[in-house]
Amino acid sequence: MKKLDKIINAWTKFRSPLGQPLSFDGVKLIYGRDVASRIRKDMDKIGYTVANKTSADKLRYAKTLVHRLEIFYMVKFIAITGSVATGNARESDDIDIFIVVRDHTSWIYRALLMLRTLTSPFLNRKNLQDKEDRFCINYIVEERALNFQRHDLFTLNEILQMIPVFNHDYYRNIPANNPWIYGQSEDSSESRTPTLREIPLIVLNIAAFVPQILYMLIANHHPDLRRLSKGLMRGEIALWPDDYHKKVKANRPVAG
Repeated sequence: MKKLDKIINAWTKFRSPLGQPLSFDGVKLIYGRDVASRIRKDMDKIGYTVANKTSADKLRYAKTLVHRLEIFYMVKFIAITGSVATGNARESDDIDIFIVVRDHTSWIYRALLMLRTLTSPFLNRKNLQDKEDRFCINYIVEERALNFQRHDLFTLNEILQMIPVFNHDYYRNIPANNPWIYGQSEDSSESRTPTLREIPLIVLNIAAFVPQILYMLIANHHPDLRRLSKGLMRGEIALWPDDYHKKVKANRPVAG
């Protein structure tokens, strides 16, 4: 319980100076009503704000387009993150999206999604001037990689504040795969060996990875090859800058 108290206190202190709105839905689902009520009382003392109208409008708009992100039953879960989820979005902001897909399909899915945008340009792209209301797919995770490697305040904040918009019940799998948010130790068991049935998907996923990386290089998108290659093996595509956690001063471990 002491570890959990430390985690809650660290997150509350992290949120307090930001002056951002706070959603209690994720807090209530993960930590329960009692903890959510305690945090609400703490935040009431400093006067937390409510979500602005721009965030609410963008969230409604995103819900009308989320079906375009569903491709061939690959998608297991979709949530809104970033400024729209935290309720402090500006008119010029894009809409950050977190997506969970079937194992060994992350780069296949991304390739198909990029093709879909050729006829329906609803995604934000590198160097695009007009980002307003476009989807920014900054994190695609396969189910095998739901146990996030970063155990810091940024990751905790993203988990607690994300807003599910597709397959809401799946959200429970995220805290279930990240016991560190409760102050518990993670299972150190080795990763599962792929089955023979999965091998064709693995090969196809690698085949989808290569041309996309080549395109990023040719288009001067400056991809982090080491990070993306490790992500391919682990089962995730993280497209935000690797030092972003430090920039928002949220790279501190949640407990310890």
